[in-house]
Amino acid sequence: MNGALLLALTLSSVSAPNTGEGTRAAPFSPLAFFSGETVGDGNFRRIAARHRAVHVRGRGTVRGGDTILLEQRVEVAGKPPTDRRWTLHALGDGRYTGVLSEAVGPVSGEVQGAVFRISFHAKGGFRIQQTMRLQPDGRTVLNHLVVRKFGIRVAVLDETIRKLS
Repeated sequence: MNGALLLALTLSSVSAPNTGEGTRAAPFSPLAFFSGETVGDGNFRRIAARHRAVHVRGRGTVRGGDTILLEQRVEVAGKPPTDRRWTLHALGDGRYTGVLSEAVGPVSGEVQGAVFRISFHAKGGFRIQQTMRLQPDGRTVLNHLVVRKFGIRVAVLDETIRKLS
């Protein structure tokens, strides 16, 4: 798997366990959550490869009330740190579109309650699907990302993202 894909997998960046069962989280607002500073820690698992710890620090800035620019520093165990840049634009009705520095083509997303689902393509023919679940505290997101090639799951990232400011 190439380095660009590994970066795409570490989004703070699809069915992470819900630690808030029995308690409802508020609707997920990606612009509100990722505005300011966030930090994510997770585990990247690839078929036939060693698991790798992932650490992501992000800073988001909302522009024009409906767009966020999210800049991230991604550290994957055993690899040099890399920088990634997201731009997400709210379209209304919980739908989003945007660009990611590692994506090939547009990123699309949709919010349904406390869940934000994102999908995009990465170099090498990889299809990325990501689900983020806002937890009841409103400051924690459980992120589950699945990578597929030719419809076969080849990697998974599970990450906990915390809002710092």
